[in-house]
Amino acid sequence: MKRVIILLLFISVAISVKAQRVTREYNNVSLSEALRQLNEQTEDYTISFLYNELEDFHITTSVHRKNVPDAIRQMIGFYPIRMTIEDREIIVECPQKTAPRYKGTIIDEQGQPIAYANIALLSPQDSTLITGGVSNESGLFVIPCTESPVLARVSFVGYKTIYKLCETTNAGVIRIKSDTYTLKNVTVKGYKPTMKMISGGMEIDVQNTLLADAGSALDVLSQLPRVNVTSNGGVEVFGKGKPEIYINGKKMRNKGELEQLTSKDIKSVEVITMPGARYDATLGSVIRINTIKRRGDGFSLYSIARGSYFHEFANAAGVSITYRKNGLEMNFYPYFVSNYTGEDNNFGNILHMTDYDAKTMQHGLFTDRTQSFVPDFKLSYDFDANHSIGASYRYQTTLKYDNTFHSDYTVHHNDILQGYVSQTADHNWDVTSHNANAYYIGKIGQWDINADGSFVHTTVKRGQHINEQSKEFEDRTVNTSSTQDSRLYAGKLIATYKLPKGEVSFGTELTHSHVDADNHNPEGYIAESDNEIQESNYAGFASYGLQLGHWSLETGVRFEYVHSDYYSYGVKDADVSRRYSGFFPNLSASWNKGKWGMQFAYAKKTRRPAYGQLRSYQQYDNRYAYEGGSPDLQPAINHMLEAMLNWKWLNFSLGYTYTKDYMLWKNDIYNEQEVAYAHWINIDHKQEVSASLVLQPKFGWYQPQMEMDYYQQFFDAKRYGYVSNLRRPAFHLDLNNKFVINKSCWLALRGNYSCAHDNMSQEVDAFWYVSAHAYKSFFNGALAFNLTINDIFNTNMERWKMRTHSVEISKDCNNHSMTRGIRLQVTYDFNTTRSKYKGTGAGNAEKNRL
Repeated sequence: MKRVIILLLFISVAISVKAQRVTREYNNVSLSEALRQLNEQTEDYTISFLYNELEDFHITTSVHRKNVPDAIRQMIGFYPIRMTIEDREIIVECPQKTAPRYKGTIIDEQGQPIAYANIALLSPQDSTLITGGVSNESGLFVIPCTESPVLARVSFVGYKTIYKLCETTNAGVIRIKSDTYTLKNVTVKGYKPTMKMISGGMEIDVQNTLLADAGSALDVLSQLPRVNVTSNGGVEVFGKGKPEIYINGKKMRNKGELEQLTSKDIKSVEVITMPGARYDATLGSVIRINTIKRRGDGFSLYSIARGSYFHEFANAAGVSITYRKNGLEMNFYPYFVSNYTGEDNNFGNILHMTDYDAKTMQHGLFTDRTQSFVPDFKLSYDFDANHSIGASYRYQTTLKYDNTFHSDYTVHHNDILQGYVSQTADHNWDVTSHNANAYYIGKIGQWDINADGSFVHTTVKRGQHINEQSKEFEDRTVNTSSTQDSRLYAGKLIATYKLPKGEVSFGTELTHSHVDADNHNPEGYIAESDNEIQESNYAGFASYGLQLGHWSLETGVRFEYVHSDYYSYGVKDADVSRRYSGFFPNLSASWNKGKWGMQFAYAKKTRRPAYGQLRSYQQYDNRYAYEGGSPDLQPAINHMLEAMLNWKWLNFSLGYTYTKDYMLWKNDIYNEQEVAYAHWINIDHKQEVSASLVLQPKFGWYQPQMEMDYYQQFFDAKRYGYVSNLRRPAFHLDLNNKFVINKSCWLALRGNYSCAHDNMSQEVDAFWYVSAHAYKSFFNGALAFNLTINDIFNTNMERWKMRTHSVEISKDCNNHSMTRGIRLQVTYDFNTTRSKYKGTGAGNAEKNRL
């Protein structure tokens, strides 16, 4: 009891200290309104002022943890306003009460506001100085003056001085142009690191580096340490898998958003390799993209067109249209994509039966073309600097799907030819998805509140129509059809309270999903199914962050309870239905000083099986190979440790992961038939060790980046029937040679090599490739071209094998989306402004599982 009383006293003192401090964001708010709000929230002072007297003076500023008088001084800035303090009363007034006021806005050539520009009001007759003022962070100025007309002289370092005759008090918008100076014998002292440690990862500066001219956000990510962008636009973090990506706090739900966002709008990128308690316990990594704060009302447009040739043509195009007025923002983004994937595949299959070995060697040609329409709509409204709401809706539909597969394979028993089989197959695939989200962000007293809600409804229909012909064996016709209907409801609430040296956060996330899936095969070659899964996830978390000098500490814990019921043909299966719960703590300590930074972190995570892994649906590949899910698959638990060191242009990380009940892809004999069956199993545990070294020096126009990665897994593979111990380490080298011609043009030649290694259940062969990239922009980056020649020497082949004592499978594949090809992307933006949409979404991990 005594400890509880002490804790309550400590919280009371912390709240009392906080109550004397002001932390607020003001965006084009009148000084009168700002002072009115401040007067309502403070009990330490009474603020007196005349509302109409200060209404013309608008402010845009960020006040952080200041006492009330200092906060008001920052609000006033360079305005001709006086503040006096008498006992506990603060009086704010404009000394020139009756004079007319000249008002205007100073912007640059790109339409961005110029803060702290000098405005002198001169006599038009002899240019003598009458009075003057300074623009604020929004480029606004308000100068009391009784003379009319006046000659306004606008000056700012690095820009040409502008003169404008003002015959009325409305000076309007004054655009100033940059000036060019030739400087000699300039010495720059000091260093600003491009990478620094933050809680759970690192933050990379984009705005002040050449990454700002990389092209799109996807181009930026492809050049970040430990981040890999695949040829089809997928993003992976080394040693952590696929990340969850946020743009200004909003969960990214399709990679088109990365293609839409230009690199010049990005301020920084945070690569979080040890996500904290506020993120879902299934996440191994998070990428947060922070954009530059932009202002401006009216219409803006961003368009993208992309064409590629990887064995066949593919294209995509979209236009993002945004309208902003005061606090309102509306965005409509229709996006069309026509994707092509293909494989030229050699596939081997050896089944060790009781009395003989059955061997098939298959050569197949696979093509897949999908046309989809993905419109997206967002609406948001900022009531003031402290309260915002918004909603978004995204619809996805398949317009056209063409999929063909043709293969020929031979069948041997104990190396004796048994016959030939020719197979043709057509696949049907139709997806319809509705994704709706809503959010609220605001302040209630001393608390920051963030609330999100989500609804997702997805229907996937699949069909296979396979025809097999053979002189030696029976002919077969196999037809399968399946439907999966998924619905998700989710809500998320986070409350944060800032303390003098840190902040404390509490939150909850509730998710409910309902999945109906059925599978049919009238010929009876594979089992039919009709399943239903109802799952609810209840989560709560608390975290505390502390800033001590150069150190940043963060600790937190997340609790999750999952209630999952599994039904087969309407009957509940008690063996597959599950109840599990757990606490997932995390702890990180980071240190930054000058050129140095380091971090140590621990996190407990889980990985729950995706619904595709739990499916009882079985896929018929050919008469000798099936694959399917495992309804009894259990979630895995990960314990992760990571240390990171950063110096100037060098970054080194070392990681260790222990996974309990690891999920592994395995091949067995299917029901003692001459068929290989690939499915998921849980193994007792698996250990992983990884290390990464990144070097990013600069030598003038030559700016290389070299990354060397090491990865090795350890588990008792032979215990689960594998031939090898699957412990060969992976060594990966990536050298990106960038040649900078000027800010609007650069070239890059990139080489990539990976040695032979073991990954999960696969024994992977070595591979390498070389690619080239060229970037050129025009009209200050408004029009940009990105040209990529991928895998110049056509060497990036997919070669691996999986070997158990019962089944051996090998693959030698030319994947058309990975090997030699060319891609051209053209983007154009007009008056582009940063989105105000601030929702993060809820139930994000569950959406991925669906």
